[in-house]
Amino acid sequence: MKLYIPRIGEIIELSAPWQFDLFYENRNESVWMKLNLPLAMPQPGGFNYFGASTAFDPTDITVHNLTMIPREKFPPTSWNRYIVSAPVEFPTGTKLSIEKIQIRRGMRQFDSITFRVQPGTTPGFEKGKPKFWAKLDQVNTMECVDRV
Repeated sequence: MKLYIPRIGEIIELSAPWQFDLFYENRNESVWMKLNLPLAMPQPGGFNYFGASTAFDPTDITVHNLTMIPREKFPPTSWNRYIVSAPVEFPTGTKLSIEKIQIRRGMRQFDSITFRVQPGTTPGFEKGKPKFWAKLDQVNTMECVDRV
């Protein structure tokens, strides 16, 4: 195994499809929206869409295979009681630029890399450069084209 740590701003290209869990939070919202994932969050008294008063369709959880993880330190009535994620796959040929690498001793749960999707390299991402982060353990499953 050869260790390679990309520089900030470097663009990598996927040589195989890459699957990871996209977490719904503000830094991932632009990619969440581009992928047409439901804007769903448990709210006091039931489910609501993020930032809207419309009722949430519970079938969205199973249709999109959402995972809702309870946050123990928040009370059951708290609006941010759950961490919501959805399985996502970017196809071979997707190009991602490295925006941020976060690794801190003693804080493994926050180890992540932030990317920008390069326009036109994957379906649904023809315009703009939406940003998202992924957990380091899942980033390490990524297969990329060798550097030239």
